[in-house]
Formats: sequence, structure tokens, C-alpha cells
Amino acid sequence: MTWYAISLIQSFVAVTVLFIDKIIVSKWTKNPYQSLTITGVFSLIPALIVYLIKGIDVSIYAIPCILLGMFYMGTFILYFKLMQKDDVSKFTPFTVVSNIFILILAVILLKENLRFLQYIGIIVITLGALLLSIENKGKLKWSSSIKLLLVYVIMLSFSVIANKYLLGLVDYWTLFFYESIGIFIASLPIIFYNFKGLLKTISEHGKKVVGFILISETLAMISLLLLLVAASLGPVSLVNAFGSLKLIIIFIASLILSFLFPQILKEDYSNKKIIIQKMVATILMVIGSFLIFIK
Repeated sequence: MTWYAISLIQSFVAVTVLFIDKIIVSKWTKNPYQSLTITGVFSLIPALIVYLIKGIDVSIYAIPCILLGMFYMGTFILYFKLMQKDDVSKFTPFTVVSNIFILILAVILLKENLRFLQYIGIIVITLGALLLSIENKGKLKWSSSIKLLLVYVIMLSFSVIANKYLLGLVDYWTLFFYESIGIFIASLPIIFYNFKGLLKTISEHGKKVVGFILISETLAMISLLLLLVAASLGPVSLVNAFGSLKLIIIFIASLILSFLFPQILKEDYSNKKIIIQKMVATILMVIGSFLIFIK
């Protein structure tokens, strides 16, 4: 399977996780660390599955892989904090700025060499994503936690570059295995301080909270693995940019869900001009994607 097919599948999985997490944080676990408690505990399960199926050998690159997994936990913390503060489609488009960061880092650190139209395609995709964040009055709908968002984007960019670098040293199964262990190690303090709070939340809202979180965590781990597979097959700058198409899925999904569940998703799509604007942004992102594949 090609990297762009895997990247597209990963986008659908990632969007599903995004909306499930929004429901969890908005409806049940006001404290994002409760979700991360299960993230930490659950991370050992896919590591164990990979070990039993693939038989991972001890690698001299285990330490940097584990450290990257610990670094990922830091991005997860920022992700849930942003989820807690803002609507889904309000902060998510700004994360596409990582396309530019990753492109620059990939050229400098990984020596990636793309065609001219591919550079243009990445820029067009990024502009389209930013257009999704412009209000009808012509102003950027800045996130209420813009500083936190910028830190998240920078951390996300470096983690993507680090993944690609390590994939040149180990296969994606080995990287996934050790990253999962790193996520667990970094989550130990979170588990220690928030486990009782999680039990209290479960007692208040029932076992469905755990069910939703487990579904989310399962899909999140699948999303991470798919991302590693895609990155191992193609240029990381293109893989990341093509993955931005998830914003189109988010726009369509949030448009539908905001009418079905307005108490959870507070997206304002009552103005036709806003919808037209977002459709234009979507077209730009599609055009940018085509430019990536023109030979």
C-alpha cells in the first residue's frame, strides 16, 4: 500500500479520535489528565501485542525511541488542554502550520529534496487550512490559548522529524514498540496523581466513560502506527502535508455534528458566507494535494 493511501486512512482514524476526545472532555472528564491516565496504562497493551507478534529485539536505538515516546506524552498533554479550552475546528486548523516547520526541518536536517510543484502544494494546503480559521468579518479566529498552541505545533513538528530520522535506523514496529513504552514511563506521575479522580468520574458517569476512552486510545494507537508506516514509505514533509486533509473531514463532520449535538460542538455554521468560505478553503487544500502528485 502507498504512503498516501495509508496517510488518508490515518486521517480518518485521527479525526474519529479527535471527536471522541472532544465528547469525553466536554461531557465527562473535565480534567484532561484523567484521559491521559488511561492513555498511559493502555500504552503497554499495543507494546505487548507487537512484542508477541513481531518479537522485538533489544536495540541500541531503544533509548532515543523511548525518549521520543516520552516526548509524545508532552504533546498529548497540550492536545487535551487545547481540546478543553477551544472548539475542535477553532484550534485544529492552526496545527497545519506544522507543515511549514516540518518542510524547513526536513530540508535542513533530513536533506529532503522535493519538486517545485510539491513545495507549492504544501504551501497551498497550508493556506487553505488557515482560511478555515478566518471569520466572516475577515479576522483570524485566533485560539484563546495561542501561546499553548504554538508550543504544541513546534513540539509536534520536532516529533515528526525525529520519527522520520529514527525510521532510518529501525523499522516502524520497533519504533512503535519503544515509543509505547516511553509513553507509559512518562505517564507514571499522571497515573499516580489522577487515578483516584478517574475512579470518581467513572462512579459518577458509569463505565461508558471507560468504554469511550478505551475506544479513543485504541484508535489513537492505530493512528500513531499508521503515521509511522506512512512516514517510513514517503517523504515526511509530503506525508504530513497530505495528512492535513483531515481538516476537510473535520469541517464536514463538525458541520453535521454541530446540528446533531450543539451542546458538545459549538461550531457556528448558521452564516452561509462562512460555509462558502470554508468550501473555498477545502478546494484550495484539494488543489494543493493534486500539486503534490503532479510529475
